[in-house]
Amino acid sequence: MVTGLYEPLEHSVRTGVSWEEYERVLEQFESESCRARITYNQGQMEVTTMGDKHERAKAAIGRLIETYGIERDIPVNCLGSVTLRRQDLLKGLEPDECFYVTTPLPPVPDELGAPLDLSIHPPPDLAIEVDITKTSIPRQPIYAALGIREVWRYDGQSLVFLKRTRDGRYEPTQYSTLLPRLSSNDLDPFVQMALNQSPHAAAKALRDWVRKQS
Repeated sequence: MVTGLYEPLEHSVRTGVSWEEYERVLEQFESESCRARITYNQGQMEVTTMGDKHERAKAAIGRLIETYGIERDIPVNCLGSVTLRRQDLLKGLEPDECFYVTTPLPPVPDELGAPLDLSIHPPPDLAIEVDITKTSIPRQPIYAALGIREVWRYDGQSLVFLKRTRDGRYEPTQYSTLLPRLSSNDLDPFVQMALNQSPHAAAKALRDWVRKQS
């Protein structure tokens, strides 16, 4: 159980939080392996614990993305739920999964536990957002400010692809620009299969579907 700086609740929001305190909370949660998502935006900090349904959904979608990448020979490199943050913007969050696709993967840091420095390295291309838990701080503007090109949002019912526009917003798009020839309508049935049957069966079915399209 986490003690000291922050007691985790199912959902809590604080205001007037400094960047330094935000980083201390991140370090504390990491050291005690707490399963929580921390969103920070210019002094507001939200902590949300993740339940089993949330974790199953993000794992299933991530596995399908990697399966598609292998079948299409697309270099999909996953960094999981690594914290994405920029101190100069006073923004930070953890995606449910994130991937480098067309952008080279940053080098492994020399120091164990060192954060991904987005002031030096480019951000991931793709973030997965499983949006089935109560939240208060809007996360899409943070993704946009950090430069994430696509956000795939799953609301517990269906999957929507969102593409970042030139003016820094997200708009729905049928096809991914990162994973060519894949639409949200194509992928969504396999997500449902993964959640209602098994991730293994869904990955095999997606593999077979891709091979038939080739």
